[in-house]
Amino acid sequence: MRRVMAQALISESHYKSSTEWPVDSNEYKIYTAFKEQLHNNSLKYPPSFDKFKDEPGMNQRLEYTTIIEELVFWVLRFEFPQRLVTFLLGLLPDDLYKEAFAKAFVKHYSRISVVLINASERSTVANRIVHISVQLFSSEHLAVFLAEKYNLLLTIILSLANMIQSVRVPSTLEDPEMKTNFHSVVSCEHEIMKDHCYWPVVSDLINVLSHKRIAHRFLADEKLIELWLDLLNDMQGMNLNTRELSQHVEFEPETYYAAFSAELEISASPMWSLLMHCQAPDTSQYIFNMIKAATTAISEWFEAINFLDSMKPNPYQLTFHLPLHRYLATFIMTGVRNHDMDLQTLLPEENLLKKVMLHVLQIQACLTQIYAGMWVRNGIQIKGQAMTYIQCHFCYSMADADMFLLQLSATKLDPDYFVHTVLERFHILNWLSYSPEPTSIGISMDSAQELAMVEGALSLFSALFGMHTYLGISEKDLIRKEMASLLCMNDRQHSALMDLMPEKTGVNGLSKELFEPTLQELAEYKDPNFESGGGLQQGTYVPKASVWENDFDPVHVSQRAIYRRDMQSAMDRYTEYLRNNKGYSKKTTPWPPFKIDGNIHPAYTGIYRLLNCKTMHAFLFIVLHKAMNRDKSLPEAILFHCVHLLNMCVHFAPKNFPNRVPGLTLQVHDGQLDKWYGTCDVKANACDIISEVIVPTPVTEEEILSPGSVADDMDTSSLEAMFQLQPSTISSSGGPVTSAQIGQIPSMAVDLFYFSYKPKILSPSASTSMPEGGGDGQHYIGRLLDRLYSTGLPASQIIDETCRSLNVAKVKAGPSDTEKDSKRRKAWNRQQKLMAEFASKQKAFLEQAMEEEGETNESTADSAKAGQEQELLKVQEYDCVICNQTTPSTGERPVGMVIFLQASSVLGHRHQNDQEYPLTLSETQTEHYRNASCGKVHHKKLDTLRKYFEEKSCELSVNIGWEGGVVAQTCGHYLHLDCHKSYLDSLRTQNHVEVLNVNKREYWCPLCRQLSNAVIPMVPEENPMMMVKPVSRDPKQMVEDIAEMMVRRRIGVDHAPLTCAMRIVMEDISTITYPSYRVFTSTHSTESVLLFISSVARVNLEVDLLQRGGNLSAAQAIAVTKKHCFLPLLHVLSLHSKVLVSTSPYPDIWSHLTGTNLQDDVTSTLSVYERKVPLLLKDALSLLMQFVLTLSFAIEPEHYDFVVQMLYNLVYVQALAYVSCQFSGDEREAWRRTGIQSQTTTLEGLLSSIIGWLSRSSLYEEIDHSHVLPAICQSVWSPVSVEQTVEEYCLPFLRISALMKSHLFATDIPAIQPGQGEFQLLTQFLNLWRPAEASQDDCSSTRCTRWVVEEPHSLVRAWCVHITDFANAAPQEAKFLLQLNPNWQKPSLIKLHKRYYQIFQMYRSSKCAHCGNSPKDPAICLVCGKFLCFREMCCQQESVYESVRHSIYCGAGTSMFLLINSSLIVVIRGPRATLWGSVYLDEHGEEDRDLKRGKPLYLSMARYKLLESQWLSHNFDHACKRWIWHKNQL
Repeated sequence: MRRVMAQALISESHYKSSTEWPVDSNEYKIYTAFKEQLHNNSLKYPPSFDKFKDEPGMNQRLEYTTIIEELVFWVLRFEFPQRLVTFLLGLLPDDLYKEAFAKAFVKHYSRISVVLINASERSTVANRIVHISVQLFSSEHLAVFLAEKYNLLLTIILSLANMIQSVRVPSTLEDPEMKTNFHSVVSCEHEIMKDHCYWPVVSDLINVLSHKRIAHRFLADEKLIELWLDLLNDMQGMNLNTRELSQHVEFEPETYYAAFSAELEISASPMWSLLMHCQAPDTSQYIFNMIKAATTAISEWFEAINFLDSMKPNPYQLTFHLPLHRYLATFIMTGVRNHDMDLQTLLPEENLLKKVMLHVLQIQACLTQIYAGMWVRNGIQIKGQAMTYIQCHFCYSMADADMFLLQLSATKLDPDYFVHTVLERFHILNWLSYSPEPTSIGISMDSAQELAMVEGALSLFSALFGMHTYLGISEKDLIRKEMASLLCMNDRQHSALMDLMPEKTGVNGLSKELFEPTLQELAEYKDPNFESGGGLQQGTYVPKASVWENDFDPVHVSQRAIYRRDMQSAMDRYTEYLRNNKGYSKKTTPWPPFKIDGNIHPAYTGIYRLLNCKTMHAFLFIVLHKAMNRDKSLPEAILFHCVHLLNMCVHFAPKNFPNRVPGLTLQVHDGQLDKWYGTCDVKANACDIISEVIVPTPVTEEEILSPGSVADDMDTSSLEAMFQLQPSTISSSGGPVTSAQIGQIPSMAVDLFYFSYKPKILSPSASTSMPEGGGDGQHYIGRLLDRLYSTGLPASQIIDETCRSLNVAKVKAGPSDTEKDSKRRKAWNRQQKLMAEFASKQKAFLEQAMEEEGETNESTADSAKAGQEQELLKVQEYDCVICNQTTPSTGERPVGMVIFLQASSVLGHRHQNDQEYPLTLSETQTEHYRNASCGKVHHKKLDTLRKYFEEKSCELSVNIGWEGGVVAQTCGHYLHLDCHKSYLDSLRTQNHVEVLNVNKREYWCPLCRQLSNAVIPMVPEENPMMMVKPVSRDPKQMVEDIAEMMVRRRIGVDHAPLTCAMRIVMEDISTITYPSYRVFTSTHSTESVLLFISSVARVNLEVDLLQRGGNLSAAQAIAVTKKHCFLPLLHVLSLHSKVLVSTSPYPDIWSHLTGTNLQDDVTSTLSVYERKVPLLLKDALSLLMQFVLTLSFAIEPEHYDFVVQMLYNLVYVQALAYVSCQFSGDEREAWRRTGIQSQTTTLEGLLSSIIGWLSRSSLYEEIDHSHVLPAICQSVWSPVSVEQTVEEYCLPFLRISALMKSHLFATDIPAIQPGQGEFQLLTQFLNLWRPAEASQDDCSSTRCTRWVVEEPHSLVRAWCVHITDFANAAPQEAKFLLQLNPNWQKPSLIKLHKRYYQIFQMYRSSKCAHCGNSPKDPAICLVCGKFLCFREMCCQQESVYESVRHSIYCGAGTSMFLLINSSLIVVIRGPRATLWGSVYLDEHGEEDRDLKRGKPLYLSMARYKLLESQWLSHNFDHACKRWIWHKNQL
């Protein structure tokens, strides 16, 4: 079918037959009108095509012979409709059709540029054009055919030129008033440039030029080259910046984005494509043609802007865009490197080369000005241009090409002219002058800016000699240098390293092939780890030690450092390496280890002539002399660049010493640097002494003595301490010609000499190789002097004489200590004097304070004699983090603890086995897994109790909060409640960048900035003598005392501020709890509120236990360093529980628990309550929470231990009942018979009695029916296994009881001893088992029981009888309740696949169970594994999207979701959400966000464990920093 359709579209006969109608027919008239519109008014084409209408394929008259040709017309006419484009592309597999379609497309190509300019949706049209052209022009055979027969290259260039030339404006370069400048330049403000409308045409050009034959055709055609360079000429000098001198720009333009993009795409990309095909020897003529044409184009550009030979660039103008200059540079580079062309024949003639150099040099000077802050009035965008210029995607095409042009200029031009021109363009000639008045016309600068320009000039010279990018370096060495520079700045991720490697735009060279081997040589992989705050780090590569020794090139790093901090970071890391590996221990900062590398192409060795020119030597000497004698504040960067350049001068100096007398005394003219020295050899010039500098400007005597005198008595600067120079002798003379400005200037060698230096005779090889190792300035200056000393007699003689003269000066001075030591001694003496003064003042203050304290103590001696009551009433004080006052918490001004409350369902996700939940479970298995969770089981238990017993009794028998409970955390800081109120009021008036809901009382802790949302008041301590019954040794008396304390409980808060604060805390707790988790009963009674209050305490203890590892064994418990807020929280909960209950139900429960009759007028406490929950079905820990909340907080530990003892008895009996339900019928009968012979207080006897009493109900019958396994498969219950099961059953009670005691009485749980189990540890801590009183036998569950009643047999019988009535009525429910195991394992997240593609394949097309659709952004909950629609409206309910709703249902507002299409994890916390990161990393330890890089991803267990840890510790709010309001739309 495709073939038939294709043949119909390309058949001329079909088209002819369908367009031939009778002349008088209506169809003929319509078709004639269409053809007329087609020729006259339809799609227009650029007028420039008419000049080439006689060329093959260039006639723009539209005559159609096939349907496909007309279809292409309609495609353009309707701006490339998607369906039609898809249809046409779908037929491309047919070769004949493809050729016909390509012809038609090229025939209409001239009109594409017009369509792009006028399209309503330019981006969409551009994409569709490229979709067509990339499939047509990627075929080399078809592209060559189109280029030869239909002038495809010419068509594309003319189309592109039409777009560029249509937005030209007059250029103001060098002529702001446009009087002599006739050049036109593209306007970067136009939409065509800002919207990149040209990129489809440029893309086609690059695609076509990727074919070798077409590229050679382009380079062989002089007309095409001329057209192309004319197009680039329109970009020459675009986006011109003019320095603002008076006021800041009103608005910062963003045109530089368009300018840099245009040069990169239009100029640089085709340039590198052409150069890629010019490597072979037979392409040298193409190189020569392009160089010749580029030289001509640049010369014509200078004529257009009227830039004459004697002119200098406008110092206040800057353009980064000189594409013609860069074409010239890169083609010369290719000609020399690949074709060994003679460089001198390729370079322009000298006058033109000088002009070429000037605009490139202007960029370098302006870069320094920008970083010196001289362009600050132009806005931040000018700095953005400077950084983009050296950015990795641009540097090869722009910055390095410009540097190469300067290097080429240095090889041909006179070196003195070149150096002088650099100094002039950097405007530092006045700084180099010794005249008090400016001698050169330049821009106005302050002293700091002048020093910055001096440093810039020096660093430019260092870069000219040190940047070898285009000087013949191999591709392998270049990649090594670039990678080493990036690694030296910072540790890098693999992907970042690949992205930051400089590139030749559009060309795939050897960089990718050499990347991995080079990386292995230079770097070591560092695994991902975690920051201290819980932040995520990805895998990075760190430089090996050998990189700092061999590959660290400060010059290259400085040229690649976009920010100054990048260079500083490299130096800091280098310093750290020296200190750790080389024993560098000085306090001074090491200097950069500059390298001297002369391994460049022989054609470029002329650049080193700069090092052997007089102007360079004079420049460096003046810098050194000013550093030593005139300007003590010179930046160290100026010094190390100067020393490095001198070192290079010595290295590349002529081998033979000049034939003249060394050590001349010279008289020189100020400013004539090229005439200061008599030779070009630095070895000779370094020995000469400048006796006088003749300043041409007449000056007065006062002007002479004030600015330049170096004989003033000045403190030695740090620089002078480094060099230890002797001041020069000053000679003065009057008159217009004077040397009094500086006097006799010592030689360069003496300037470099420092006192502590000991000259060493080096071998001849020392002058050609640098000693290894790094150091500070003293080290490098010493190495330079070593070089000079080894060059021969003149230098060594001067150094020796200087050394001897300085030694004599030392002897005459008297002390043997150096000036440096003397300075340190003086500083030390001043420091000691100050310390002595401070110590005496401190001593006087302390003595005065002690006298005052003594007087106070004497006056209050009588009142201080307090008894035991006063000692117990020691008041604790707190530091307020707002007002910084330290005060106790009082009723009038209470102090509160900073608290963060959050709802949690972590405890509800515990299971009784520690098996992980895999994603491969079926829906039935998944549902069973969820129903077996702690939250679901306790919910089922409460529903069962409510079904058969009174609701009030049920509410006093269990705890809730396993799902949706409130957890309190604190940072441990305190503040006054009135300070907190003022703080909140101030927050409400501020605009917060952070996500903070101040209206819900959220705030940042003023000290540590942790998120908080409540303040718990610190209740003033109660008087224990007034509140607590004395400890009695009689158990029955203890029962009565505790019962009385339950009834006569005192509400100890009598102050309105404190009461109000507590009420607010309870409101906050209620508000934090989601409505569905607040109440589980039908009525809102007092008991239901008590259930909620006691459950808050229980949940916080359970969470505390969970964060300790789930047990209190020191060998396994996780060290908990967090501050606790449980006790203040318990105060608040206790107050509300006492306020709520008017008649306490607890004495009755206490009586039933202990078996004592506390009321004479009622029936026995052993009677059966039909509608009350049986005691054996009550949660003992729930009772413990209620008892503690109703008692006074001033109870003694003995009271608490007694309550725990009574509850332990209950738990012990519950454990025996639980064990009896695990037996088979035969085992149960065997244990019953065995226990009849034992005492009732033993485990066997009590278990036998319990089995006998429970056997009277149908409970065991129901249990036996449920046993489906044959008896042979059942395990045999031995006394040891029964004891072990009972202890395990009791452990949860013991752990929480021990934690409660630890918080109440501020006692630490002791560490476990060798051979001691957790059960023994906790029972001993709770005084349930006392080793001193017991026998030497091991601790057991039975020995820990103590009964108040004389016959515990009767009490247990009453408990069992109560439950048998319930078991007869509901045996299945009774079996469920009695068989509940209180042990729960630590919750965990679901088990994920090792490889991410398995998850992606499993879920990418899965359908949502709620809406039945495949989500666009699917997600899975990492807690329960549910598949969800993320950020979609399809599953919303009441304007709440599915993921937010699920986070409330599954995690009480906290949930983690894995986004399938991006591998990222989103954490939802209440009304906020954040991107946590990814737990899937590639082989280099990096994330692949949104799967953009397409790398294989593997599960990082370390990250997954961190995510789980933050979930368990409720730490998301503190660990994650970037939150957003999700507005229920996730």
